[in-house]
Amino acid sequence: MSETPSIERAGTWVRRLYPDLSRRLIGEAFRTRLVTGPGGAKLSKGARVQEVDLDFRGLENFLKTLRTGKSLNVSILFEDASIWVIDKPAGMPSLPLHLHEKGTVTDWAFHQAPATAQEFSAIQPTLCPHRLDTGTSGVLVVAKTKESFEAWRTRFKSKEVQKSYLAWCWGNPSEETFTIDSPIGHCAGDRTRMRAHTEEGALMGLGREALTNFTVLKTLGDRFLCRADTETGVTHQVRVHLASIGHPLLGDELYDDQYEVRDTPLEHHLLRAVKLTSGELNFQADETAFSSLF
Repeated sequence: MSETPSIERAGTWVRRLYPDLSRRLIGEAFRTRLVTGPGGAKLSKGARVQEVDLDFRGLENFLKTLRTGKSLNVSILFEDASIWVIDKPAGMPSLPLHLHEKGTVTDWAFHQAPATAQEFSAIQPTLCPHRLDTGTSGVLVVAKTKESFEAWRTRFKSKEVQKSYLAWCWGNPSEETFTIDSPIGHCAGDRTRMRAHTEEGALMGLGREALTNFTVLKTLGDRFLCRADTETGVTHQVRVHLASIGHPLLGDELYDDQYEVRDTPLEHHLLRAVKLTSGELNFQADETAFSSLF
């Protein structure tokens, strides 16, 4: 007797054959017809089919292009056998969040050194042991090997890395130097936004520890330039701390309540990582152009 062909959900077949793809990425592959049924028919990942009914050629060819990367204009501040330290341009994502997202630091790294793609098993791995928001420019560490990625992750988790930023903010600061020591956590009901917790919230253990020291460098009417020094690395830390005291970044659509009525249209929020130090290592990006924007 011949064996009855196995029938399973289409997404299960893809997950079995491409284990590096997350459920979200598998869903994108079906929605964009990288995986199809007989004759190129569109399928949902929940459709029950035999393996022979699925056409993976589109996905296979697409994944090959992802692993070759893309030529992008990025300045290298430092390079050795284990890492690059780059000056990430504003507008470039630190990591790909979607299957079809291009122009990321991962894209750049794979094109820069194709062997890097073999060091990381994931289809679109995160190569940066820390990250900068897409709109934030400046110093970013990019790992060439899995070992260096893990070593730098340990440095960050152990608070062995200090970072300095320049930020253009709205308002007139009352002090030339000030410190914000407020834990930061996700906003209830909106996982894209973070919030600084009050002292009472901190006592309740809400959010993650976040401390930022600020120094005002220049005041120009309704805005000012400051340096922000951090020893913690919480998502959106500098942006959230400044917005929490009424001085949101210029161009910060996410945290500036007055963003829609501002008369200064900007493509990105104005935050630049200018310095990263860890032990004997000290990496710096140019400050002049950013400091002279106004």
